[in-house]
Amino acid sequence: MGGNAYYSIVQMKPSLKLGKFALDFTHRDRFRFFSCQEVLSKESYRTLQGAFNEVPWVKKEAGFYTQYESFVQPSDKHALASLYDPAFFFPFKSKLEKQLGISLQNKLRLAAHKLITSDLIGVHNDYTDPELGSENYRFIFQFAQKNQLISGGELSFLASRYTGEVIKKYGYSSNSGICFEITPYSFHSVTPVEGERHTLVAYLWEAGRKYDGSGTEIDEFKKSSGVGNRLFG
Repeated sequence: MGGNAYYSIVQMKPSLKLGKFALDFTHRDRFRFFSCQEVLSKESYRTLQGAFNEVPWVKKEAGFYTQYESFVQPSDKHALASLYDPAFFFPFKSKLEKQLGISLQNKLRLAAHKLITSDLIGVHNDYTDPELGSENYRFIFQFAQKNQLISGGELSFLASRYTGEVIKKYGYSSNSGICFEITPYSFHSVTPVEGERHTLVAYLWEAGRKYDGSGTEIDEFKKSSGVGNRLFG
């Protein structure tokens, strides 16, 4: 249910908290990206990690990737929907804005991804004409568990589609995050998986960018009041 004018979450969901959000790498040449560790508090991380067993998965296959995905809606009963809570969203958005040096719209779309053995994501950049209103930033939450992934699942950012020159490679890890800008140069890929790999992707729009209505608009509804189970967009 993206793009709702007004939306209310009736189901009580867990309150999520950020962790140290410790920055460990930044890049600004032709597209921005950064990575951080301890994104969520330990309790919040464990809560979201377990929610991947509750989402309905759909197998997706295209020319350059195979994976399972599930778009998360504010009305979903599992804990991943708690990221729409204004009490979490606005502090999270503020962290991203500080690192990127930009302002973001109060809009969010979420997709859970699962790759299993032999799944992969080939080199691509997700770029579309700005007039279409697609998101231009994504944040990837990684949810590695012990003995879950045997090999593969590495995310690489590349200098171009063809050279194979790697700017930065990330292994699949616990409670880490990677934020990147989508431009004609933001090529990236994920190596074939042996085992299972879980990530949650937040879609975000820079302030002033055309918006296609695919997300949920989140109002700063007294986020400091402790009311975490309602959204107004």
